[in-house]
Amino acid sequence: MEGILIYNESIGRPDLVLPDGKLLGGLHCGDCLEFRVNGLTSSGRLEHMEDWVIIINCIPADPPYGQSILLI
Repeated sequence: MEGILIYNESIGRPDLVLPDGKLLGGLHCGDCLEFRVNGLTSSGRLEHMEDWVIIINCIPADPPYGQSILLI
């Protein structure tokens, strides 16, 4: 499933805006994502620490909000 990653304040978690404009309804810890950063495809796992992060190669990073991602 592909969409734009956003932070949905009403549910307190990341969410996907789907191509038809609807929201997926929230993502959860452990969801795996694929996205492009600087022209390279990366994949990671969504987790919640002090805030939401993407774990890429065991390193936490800020989620790529506003970018198109693929939920895998």
